[in-house]
Amino acid sequence: FFNDNQSIFDVEGPEDLKIVHTPRIGGESYYDLNYLSDLSSALKYTINQPNFDLGILSAFENSTHQGKGRDFYAIRGQYSLGPNKIGVSLNQVNTPTINREVTVISSDVNFTVSKDTSLNFGIIRTESEVNHDQLLDTGWWLTGNSDITDHHRHEFSLFSYGDDLELNDIGYVKRINRKQFEYEYQYQIPDFSFAKIREITFSIETELKTNFQDEKLPLIIGAGTEVVTDSEFEYDISFEFISS
Repeated sequence: FFNDNQSIFDVEGPEDLKIVHTPRIGGESYYDLNYLSDLSSALKYTINQPNFDLGILSAFENSTHQGKGRDFYAIRGQYSLGPNKIGVSLNQVNTPTINREVTVISSDVNFTVSKDTSLNFGIIRTESEVNHDQLLDTGWWLTGNSDITDHHRHEFSLFSYGDDLELNDIGYVKRINRKQFEYEYQYQIPDFSFAKIREITFSIETELKTNFQDEKLPLIIGAGTEVVTDSEFEYDISFEFISS
């Protein structure tokens, strides 16, 4: 049920961010460790037009001796202009056992510069209320990749996730309270064929980051090589330098 026609809700960003992460529904509560319930019912409705898509998702959990189960609501609209897409999402989750209500509003743009270059920009705002105490925060990201030729590839990500950005009621993000820049370059040797080796790719990457307390976080610089043989075996070797 949660996989079929789910692509409209698949909005992702750096740090494995997902606006909707359906294993949350009917699973353990991220914010109430003692909570346990099962999915009671769910509804999903999608509309697919040539230039416009709309998705509505709601799910409800069984009540237990702890109290009423959680309620999940997600709605997303997406407009396509050629290869470019603009989307808006609105999610809400109610967790009665701890008097928690969270609303997540996000917008994202996928822009195709050329057939070899694309950019993705997203902005997100969360509002959480627990026992009438409110927390508001925002985050944004910009990612891009470019294949200048068949053998050169550039990827980068730049993002800022606030200290009180709370997605994990219905979404997922690996780490918040982070301002970070990442860059990776890959080079594949063209027309390589030697000693049953079909392909060799070299890569370098770097990661610069800090948080909203402006603390010094480790600098990461890495390099690696991937070798692919004619029999489809892959061998990788990589090195990373991590500062204090």
